[in-house]
Amino acid sequence: MKKIAITIVALMGAAGIGIASEISPLTDNQNGTWTHDNKNVINDGVLSGDPNWQVDCSTYTLKSILTISTDKILNFSFDATNYGTGNSCLTLALIGSSNAIVIGHGTYDKPADEIQVALTDNTTAQGYVFAYTNPGDDVQLTAGATLSSAMPTYGATSTISGQIKWDGNSWALTATSSAVSGVSLSYDLGVTALDVSKLMVTIEGGSSPSDGRDAWKTPTMSNLKISVIPEPSTFGLLAGLGALALVGTRRRRR
Repeated sequence: MKKIAITIVALMGAAGIGIASEISPLTDNQNGTWTHDNKNVINDGVLSGDPNWQVDCSTYTLKSILTISTDKILNFSFDATNYGTGNSCLTLALIGSSNAIVIGHGTYDKPADEIQVALTDNTTAQGYVFAYTNPGDDVQLTAGATLSSAMPTYGATSTISGQIKWDGNSWALTATSSAVSGVSLSYDLGVTALDVSKLMVTIEGGSSPSDGRDAWKTPTMSNLKISVIPEPSTFGLLAGLGALALVGTRRRRR
């Protein structure tokens, strides 16, 4: 079995495909470094914002740009924990050379409802939001697609996960949430090139309002991961070639 694995790895490397690479920046800074605007902090893999009402952003800059070829799939996932019943924002932006892909929550007065996705050509924003928040350098986006009931209820955590895959004409994104089963979000990004140089997390919210309701507290993000893997069909083809190569080697040895 070890010989088969070695053969497959060798063929994949020769083809320029490689084994899946994973980046888990909340707990591992080997692939890049975090910088923080305002008061976002990372503690034990959990990224949380300032309890005061404002937009807080953290940016993770990769040591080298991830350029995704059409025979690869980019996977992403993060855990979202909701601590309010009012306005809140929690978005992840995959920022490349010419656009930013943004997914997350930011719907006014619907903290336990929608996860949205959008594409913007603004790659230098201080933050990315889907609803009006603190004006400034943050970009307010219009959702291209929406997944309802995707955010957790008060005090709960849900996993938001998905992938960006080549559909034959352009890159397309799909996403699901553990808060709702059996449905997914689908969005054709309409771009033909995909690369990622930065990850940006925008967290926005505030302390309890004057009427005493426990609302408007900031959500948190944890277990943020992105990975790049070969297309299953490509991987299967290379695995088959690896197995054939091994059979040929064994026959020659006989």
